[in-house]
Amino acid sequence: MADCDNIENALACAGAGADFVGTTMRGYTPETTGINDVDFGFIAQLARECPAKVIAEGHIHTPEQAVQALYAGAFALVVGGAITRPAEITARYTAAINNHK
Repeated sequence: MADCDNIENALACAGAGADFVGTTMRGYTPETTGINDVDFGFIAQLARECPAKVIAEGHIHTPEQAVQALYAGAFALVVGGAITRPAEITARYTAAINNHK
């Protein structure tokens, strides 16, 4: 598996033999700075153009986003911080509640 941030890297990794390409680095590299949400368009592009299977990873915070990533063409997904970081989970709930007031 290769963690990628753009289509060129994903294609190069698939060409080098990667069976899976992950969207893990999308939003975390200088070239993708500012992408702070799930990039469903990128997932769909990878699913269409890259011969390796797509693993959606990064910025997936809700079950709805997970399902949407699968609809976009992801073979599978990784949900990390959305279920392993209690402080961030609590902060999302608190923010939503406070914004409701």
